[in-house]
Amino acid sequence: MATDDIRVLLLDDDPDLVDLARTVVERDHEGMTVETETDPDAAVERIREGGYDCVVTDYKMGRMDGLDLLRAVRAEEPELPVVFFTGKGSEEIAAEAINLGVTDYIRKDTGLDQFRILGNRIATLVAGQRAMRDAAAADRRIRQVYERITVAFVALDEEFRFTYLNAAAERLLGHDAESLLGEPVFDAFPSGDGTAAADAVREAMAEQRETHTETRLDIGDHHAHVELHAYPSADGVSVFVEDVTETVHREEELEELRTELEITEQQFRTLRQKVSRPPSPFR
Repeated sequence: MATDDIRVLLLDDDPDLVDLARTVVERDHEGMTVETETDPDAAVERIREGGYDCVVTDYKMGRMDGLDLLRAVRAEEPELPVVFFTGKGSEEIAAEAINLGVTDYIRKDTGLDQFRILGNRIATLVAGQRAMRDAAAADRRIRQVYERITVAFVALDEEFRFTYLNAAAERLLGHDAESLLGEPVFDAFPSGDGTAAADAVREAMAEQRETHTETRLDIGDHHAHVELHAYPSADGVSVFVEDVTETVHREEELEELRTELEITEQQFRTLRQKVSRPPSPFR
């Protein structure tokens, strides 16, 4: 089975077992490298040096057991997959290992199939860990983009609860994200319910299409003219809101100036007509 490069540390005080496990796992999984160790203290030092994608450990190993090793690993690498591969132990030990953050617990058996099961599980765990890491990195990049944009961005779930706000949204709404996350938007801002903005958000969710509106938002003592775009997402709706109050005010001022200019021009034309009209001889 082809596998992206995976580096594994296998710890067991039985040298014959670790050699056989390494042979079977590396044979079945191209790209997987299994490094073995029989000394728990040396294993801890190697883990501290870093570079491993997964650690596999037995439970009973003389002066240090698997739980001690797990504690040491979690102190250095909280997210590193750790698999207990043991023929000893109990439900109590398994429960404690789970509480300490063990990733999986596999019982040793006889024959080579136990190593094939171990190899497959390692590949699955590492692939899942890498996928979560990549997803987290992508999420951070997306959030960084949202924080850089100047318009307000809000993410709502299917119940219209806040799941994300960028800094521009915090300024527009007058609240920090921490106070709003998890709150239904129309509970947090009841005055917004029934408005054109609320209708656009609900329509985007219900009809799974982009919606757009230009409207006025009244948030406490703050009044803003906004341009709103709502987009359906996999788990709710994404809303971009641009405060166009200054633009609207400028347009209103320009309209007032146009009106004043038209009135002035009309008055000027009337006056010019009076001035250019010849005097009546009968006056």
